[in-house]
Amino acid sequence: MPADLVKSEEIPRLAAEIAPDLLRVLLRLRRDGFIQNTVADNEGLYDPLKRLADLGLVDPGYADPTTDRPFLWASNGNGERVLKHFETVAASKLKVHQRARTALESLPLADQQAVWAAVVVLLLRDPASWPRELATRLSPDKSVYLLQASPDLRAFVTAQPPGEVELFDVAREETLRLFLERYRSGSGVG
Repeated sequence: MPADLVKSEEIPRLAAEIAPDLLRVLLRLRRDGFIQNTVADNEGLYDPLKRLADLGLVDPGYADPTTDRPFLWASNGNGERVLKHFETVAASKLKVHQRARTALESLPLADQQAVWAAVVVLLLRDPASWPRELATRLSPDKSVYLLQASPDLRAFVTAQPPGEVELFDVAREETLRLFLERYRSGSGVG
C-alpha cells in the first residue's frame, strides 16, 4: 500500500532520522526506481528498506495480498522529497575541496553516493553532537573528522563556522593502511 504524502514541514524531521545506510538505499531507489525483494534479501537491504517503509519513504509492493513479505520496494514522493531536502542543505553547507572532487570522480557511482551519504547526514547536526559511529574526531584541537563511507572507503571532513562542512579528501582503507605502515617503518611514502 502506498504511503500517505507527508506534510512538507515533516520532511526535515524525517531527514534527521536518516542514517547513511538508509540514505544510500534511497539514492539507489532514485536511480533504479525499485528493488526486488530477492535482491534486497541477497544484498542485506531488507531491514533498511523496511525501516524506510515504516518512515513512509518507500513503498512495499505485494504480488499477493496474503503475502507477508513484499515482492518489491519502490521509491515514492516522500523519499524523493527527503533526498531533495538533503540536496538543498548540501548546496548551502557543503564545500568540496578539489582534491576530494578529483578522488570522487575516480570512484564508481555507488561509492560516490556512499561518500555523499556519509557527509550530508552530518549537515543536519551540530558538529558537537556528531555521533562517534558516524564521525571520529582526529584531533582534540582541530575540527577534522574521519568518516567511514563504506567498509573500505573513508572520507575526511572539517567542520567550519558558520555550520559548514568541507569534504577535503577521500581514500580507500588499504591506501590509508599502506601510508600508516610506511610512516611507522620510517620509509616514507615515495
